[in-house]
Amino acid sequence: MKQTISNFAGELKFEWNGFDINEVLKAVKRFPGLFIVPYNISSLWNYLHGYQSVLRMCNKEKLSFPYYYHFGDWFQGKLNFKFRNQLGWYHHIDEKCKGDGEEAFVKFFKFYEEFSKSKPVCYRIEINEEHIKFAETKSVIKRFKSTRDYEQEKKIVVPKEILVFQLPPSKTHWFVYINADGFVDYENLEMNFDSLKERIDKEFQTKEQDWIRLNAEESFDLYNKVFITKEIPTETRFLTVTTESF
Repeated sequence: MKQTISNFAGELKFEWNGFDINEVLKAVKRFPGLFIVPYNISSLWNYLHGYQSVLRMCNKEKLSFPYYYHFGDWFQGKLNFKFRNQLGWYHHIDEKCKGDGEEAFVKFFKFYEEFSKSKPVCYRIEINEEHIKFAETKSVIKRFKSTRDYEQEKKIVVPKEILVFQLPPSKTHWFVYINADGFVDYENLEMNFDSLKERIDKEFQTKEQDWIRLNAEESFDLYNKVFITKEIPTETRFLTVTTESF
């Protein structure tokens, strides 16, 4: 859905895709008075929340890099503090600006521009049968049971590989489990990558040398396949996976 902004002479001033929240943000940043009144951080939050809800309800949302829904978690890792999810990123930006909503509005776009320029880094580790056998003897693998499948079939879903993504300079890491069928089974967050590796190595008896850091092109491609194009689809499961909290 192409949308345009023209001047009184009918000359095209700006064009964007209204189905893409990243494109919408570009339009809001350039012409805030046309979208947000008054233009402060609270109004922006409400506008974006409503806009996203409509796109999702109508199944019209188009995703592009970066994945907008990662911004809040990225911001958390950028400032390196515990994120009170019930409040949202706009409260924290507002606090940094001491309640000045207009200043916070400007700050948001500075942070978002940095977020948009982030280059994904991806770490990958394969979980083979020997690793799984070790985990089964330690009863660790039961963490990965699908509640629905386990109750019906006593089936335990185990990861075939684990991907860990970071968008520097944020310290937040998104990690996903890819099962044997090639589906994303679970996604969660860690702030400390070393503690994440330590836990996985302990549970599966993997080693430091088993971890592979992909190059920039491979990392970007895989990030897009998991989060943007959904070429690696998400399996509908209800996993019981515990993880270290922030």
